[in-house]
Parts: sequence; structure tokens; C-alpha cells
Amino acid sequence: MKPAFPSTAHSARQRGVTLIEIMLALVLGLLVVAGLLQLFLGSKVSYNLQEGLGRLQEDGRLAMELIAADIRMAGQNGCRRDLDLTDNSGLNAFLSDLSVPIQGFDAAGTGLGSSYSITATDPAASSTAADWLPNLDANLLGDVIPGTDVVVTRYVDALAFPLTADSSNTVFTALGHTFVAGTSPILVAADCQQGSIFQPTAVDDAAGTITHAAWMSPEGLNEEQTRIGALRTVAYFICQSASGSPALCRSRVLPNTGVWSGTEELVEGIENMQLLYGRDTSGDGAVDDFVAANTVGTGNWGQVVSVRLSLLVRTVDEVTRDTDTQTYDLVSRLAAQRVRVDPVDDNRMRKVFSTTLSLRNRLP
Repeated sequence: MKPAFPSTAHSARQRGVTLIEIMLALVLGLLVVAGLLQLFLGSKVSYNLQEGLGRLQEDGRLAMELIAADIRMAGQNGCRRDLDLTDNSGLNAFLSDLSVPIQGFDAAGTGLGSSYSITATDPAASSTAADWLPNLDANLLGDVIPGTDVVVTRYVDALAFPLTADSSNTVFTALGHTFVAGTSPILVAADCQQGSIFQPTAVDDAAGTITHAAWMSPEGLNEEQTRIGALRTVAYFICQSASGSPALCRSRVLPNTGVWSGTEELVEGIENMQLLYGRDTSGDGAVDDFVAANTVGTGNWGQVVSVRLSLLVRTVDEVTRDTDTQTYDLVSRLAAQRVRVDPVDDNRMRKVFSTTLSLRNRLP
């Protein structure tokens, strides 16, 4: 018969875990934890890189598409390129001059073949008009980061609403119009031979009427063929976002109200923008040269038929282990035509997006 409990002699031979074994187990456990931690950190770095690259690509494409859409529309008036328009709006020409379909302001220090250094991670906007050539319009001062170009486009949204006039020729019915009552949108009325830019004295969206005493100058608009649409003036530039980082922004004349919108933040992480303008100086519809805005000259913007656009885009957060010490060439790789931008050395990813755009409404 076996005893109910182990014998004293057998129990004496049982021993616990030694201190050396405990320490060895702890060391092995720490090595396993360290390996897992390294794997986790490596995965996190890889995830941050992939996420940063994905957002970089998305932000760059979105910014390019937004700017390109309005540049391609520059000069659109619903009729023909050389439509005879009279500006009766009495507004600042910056807001209403459709004879200048596109207009640029070149950042000082960023001429062709130049190098420009960004000295702050999150640079502030400038209120000095002379930081751009020609001097930046007062409507944009205090909104734009220096060292970055500005482009403005103007076009008619659509000559979509037919008009009928009352006996006084001052109250016009535009059926289906979307202009807001009590506002003063900047409008264009044209019969595709001539037209007028004006700001109505009254809008009644319920009755579909627009009142304005002087819109029929020049005389002779064909009422049956006349259509009305809203003038769009849109400016794109780099501003300081709500978080402090650089961003693509725009200001515009709101088409249904005629009010200048002020700064609208569009895409964060757009660090710099540079443009060149393709001129048709010979009148054959082909680009003869690409020049900076300051070289185009006042009164010659009608010669511009193409735009070369470059954006320097960065990740919002620092996502890399290596410091970015590179310089970036915008608008061209040729030394005589490029603008070399040297950003602040940090751990952000950067990429240049470039394209060349035709002004569809300026071609023959």
C-alpha cells in the first residue's frame, strides 16, 4: 500500500527555482519585450511615413486641380475672345476688369535663376506691397506669405439667363437667376457682340428681376440675344493656416452676392508656389516665351496663353528620422529658368508638383 503523502526523504530532494534561473528568465523576458517594442516602433515609423506620403500626394493633387480649374477658365465670357465689354461697375479694376483675364504677382527675390531661402517653419503673411512685383493689390495685403507668387483669374461664370426689359429699360427680368436679394453681384450682360459689366442697384430673387439704371451702356445690345451671368475674380496664394502652417488659400468675389470673400483656407501643407507665364507675342497662338509676372508688363496680360505652375508641398507633421536638407527646383530644371527654394531643415517629407496649363479661352 502506497503512503498517502510523499516520504520525508523524497520531499527533501525537491528544490525551488534558483536565483540564477530567475535572473536568466528575467533577461530573456526583457529581450522578448525589447524585440516586440522595436517591432512596434518600426511599424509606427513605417505607418507614419506611408500616411505622410499618402497625404502629401493627395494634398498636392487637390491643390493643383483647384488652381488649374480656374486658370483654364481665365477669360471665359460665354461668347468670343475679343468681346467688346464696357465696365460700368464703378468698382476697383482688380475686382472687375475682365480685359485682364489673368494677372500675376511675382514674389520679390524669386526671379528666374534665383535661390530663395525659407527662414521660418511657419512664416507669417506680409502687409508690404513691395514684397511682390508688381506691388500686391490692397485686397490681398496681410494675407499672403512673402516669397510665394500670387495668381488672379477673371471670367464669367455662365451667360445663362435671358433678359426682358420693362418700358423704362432699367428693370430687367432674368428668369431662373440665382443672385441673392438685397446684394449687389458683379454681373455681365452681353449679346456676343458687345456687353456691359455692372453692379445692379437691386435684386429681387422672388420676382426674378434685376434693377440697374446704366447697364445698357454701350447702347445697342440686342435684347433677344442678351444673356446675363456673374463675373468671377479668384486669387490663389499661400497663406498661414489656422494651425500656423502654410496652406493654399484663395480670395474671390462671391458670384451670387458680389462680396469679396476674404481668405479661404483650402489645402494645408502647401509651402511655396511659383508661376511662369507663356506669352504669345507674335499673335500666332503659340507660346513664344515663359516669363515671370513682373516681365509680362501692365497692359500685356492679354498675350498670356499658357501658365507653368509649381507647388512645393510638405507633410503637416515631421514624419521622417532623417533631416531634410535638400533644395527644390520649381517651374524648371534649367539653371536660368528655375526658382530654387531652400526650406527650413526639419523632418518633414516634401515633393514638387508641376504642370503647364493652357488658357482655353485665350487660344485662337
